[in-house]
Amino acid sequence: MPLPSKHPADPQLLHAPLRIAQELSKVGTDPTQLMLVGASCRDILHSTMGHDFPLRGTEDWDFGVAVATWDQYDKIAGSFPEAGTNGLRRRIAGHAVDLTPFGPIEDDHGLVIRPPVQHIDVFGFRDVYDKSDTLPLGNDLTVRIPQPQGYAALKMRAWIDRSQPGRGEYKDAVDIATAIVWFIASEEIETWLYEEDTDNVLLQAADFDPTLAATLHLSAQIQAHLSPSVAKELFRQWRQTNFELLRRNIRSHELPNWPTAKAQQRNLLTAIGQGRL
Repeated sequence: MPLPSKHPADPQLLHAPLRIAQELSKVGTDPTQLMLVGASCRDILHSTMGHDFPLRGTEDWDFGVAVATWDQYDKIAGSFPEAGTNGLRRRIAGHAVDLTPFGPIEDDHGLVIRPPVQHIDVFGFRDVYDKSDTLPLGNDLTVRIPQPQGYAALKMRAWIDRSQPGRGEYKDAVDIATAIVWFIASEEIETWLYEEDTDNVLLQAADFDPTLAATLHLSAQIQAHLSPSVAKELFRQWRQTNFELLRRNIRSHELPNWPTAKAQQRNLLTAIGQGRL
């Protein structure tokens, strides 16, 4: 049971992506090629699930662009001035926008490679895109947006990649916890745990801790959302993560419903990578 979005997105959150998508469409980009990812995706999902407590802010915008070749990508990205040094960031409609290629352009390991130096990790993007939802932006323009469990999967991979020694980027930690909180705080999860899961499988596995059971449900949804090989590899890598480092980079006072006990925090962060029971 995925968590449905019951609320329309805050219109203020759609102004910038609408303008960006409009500019991209002017250079021949099919809006169905575009998937909103990153912090802007998180904020919109947060809004559609009825939450209004503030999250970590950002001035950047991130779109995945489904393309088959570098020529196709260059035609889109090359229409806009560069806005950074990562090779992906462009200035579009006054915003710094990362345009990340994915789709048929990837190799079998979820990498987009442009010799000699560019290696872009888009592990899981195709699976998340295939099950993404339509996001109406206004003016009859729509793009794709991940489902909550798809967003969580991409954030887990981002943490695995960016928290490695030598990179030391930890901002994805609080986003992973936010996705867990979405499930913990959902009315739908209570219905599932206490009514639809008639054998109480998740509650029993969680020793009747509903917070842990909700996280196990999210983990099962992540596994069902991804192709078997991608889910297996994601969870394999997750088991090797530094959970104490992850836990320390989540500030409890910024997340209502995030537990304060360190042991429970570690339990939830471990459980999200367990998959189906």
